[in-house]
This record gives sequence, structure tokens and C-alpha cells, in this order.
Amino acid sequence: MIHSHQWSQPPALGTAVPASQSLIENLTNELSTRKHLYGANHPCVAESLNSIALVHHHMLNNSQQALMYHLQALDILISAYQIDMKDLDTERLSLCLAVTMSDVGNTHWALGDFYKAEANFIDALSLLRRENFSEAHPRAYSMRNRLFTLYRHTGITHTEEEPPRFGTYKWQQ
Repeated sequence: MIHSHQWSQPPALGTAVPASQSLIENLTNELSTRKHLYGANHPCVAESLNSIALVHHHMLNNSQQALMYHLQALDILISAYQIDMKDLDTERLSLCLAVTMSDVGNTHWALGDFYKAEANFIDALSLLRRENFSEAHPRAYSMRNRLFTLYRHTGITHTEEEPPRFGTYKWQQ
């Protein structure tokens, strides 16, 4: 429970670490611990990388740095997906991979690279379909909505002669 007196006095200027910086430090420590415990190529490490990326993207408005972390996470998840790690929940791994692809798409969108954003959203949806996730699954709905929002805001359209691009990721080739 938060008491009203906890919010009555703001910290003195220069004495508090900005929340985003403190969060980055905590997540970086978590990343280091997970690398030590599980190895650098475990999906738990990808989860930490994605968390750091989201702070960069949403709190620090540093989409380039966010993209770097998301792409590192994506490489780890693609590798785990390809080798079918027996000790992992494959449904959860597939969903995490698709969400990371969508996050990469959001970051490309923020950087103004609409076609890469589109390709990532399409690949994420393609993976969910391939893994038999329902079209009504909240993540599938969210990704589809994001793709259609991209189309609406950027004017990207496709005809039968110009289909959406698939096969961006190694696992699809």
C-alpha cells in the first residue's frame, strides 16, 4: 500500500538516479546473471535482452540501441527454435520468438524503415500460424492490428503482383 506521505516530497535535484537508468542497471545485472547461469545462448538471456531493448525504446527513445538488443535476442531465439531445445516449452518459445519479431518491427517503424517493420510483423504472424496459434490469440490480434496500423499510417499497399515479403529469417528458408 502506498501512503500519501511517500509522495509528498520529491527527491532533491541531482540525488536520485533516473528511473530508466536504474532499471537499465538492474536489467544489465540480471542479464549478466542469466548468462552465467544458463549460457549466453539461452532464451532466458534473450528475455533479458528484450527487456533492456524495451526500456531503450519506450523510456529512453533510443530506437537504434533498442534494435541492437532486440536483434541479439532474436538471434538467440531463432537458434533455440531451430535446435528444438528439449527442456523448453516450445509453445512459449514460439510465442516469445514471434513477439520479439514484432518488437523488431516496432523498432524499425520508429526508425522510419516501414518495409522492414512490415516484414517483421508478417514473419511474426506467419510463425504463429505455422505453430497453430489461433487467429484470436491476443498476441496474433495485436500483431495483426499493428500491421494494419502500419499500412494505414504509411500508405503501404500490396497487389497480387507485389505480395508481402516472407522468409526474412533463417528458420523460414
